[in-house]
Amino acid sequence: MSPGNKKNRLRQQTVQGCGKAAKGEKMNMNIIPPEDNRSQVDILLDYLQKYGSITGLECIQKLGILNYKGRISDLRKLGHNIETVWEIRENIYGETKRYARYYYRG
Repeated sequence: MSPGNKKNRLRQQTVQGCGKAAKGEKMNMNIIPPEDNRSQVDILLDYLQKYGSITGLECIQKLGILNYKGRISDLRKLGHNIETVWEIRENIYGETKRYARYYYRG
């Protein structure tokens, strides 16, 4: 196989592997189920009111909110009192890591 054919074949496989995006179709990127049309701010607020606190990793894993710092900021701008407490924990490699936990205070 000539280098040119191999390059074209790889390009075709890459485009086929991209699905809708490669064909110019609009992709649905919502992680929140379609029947739940609440905003990320509302979802985060409900979670904080129910459980009291959340970390960035929990926001991503449990709620599907990637820009959690932005949503926390939005809640603060809306007048909600959210306290940031830095926690320290050792990871599986023995390294000390620091992360924020956000507490809902009303």
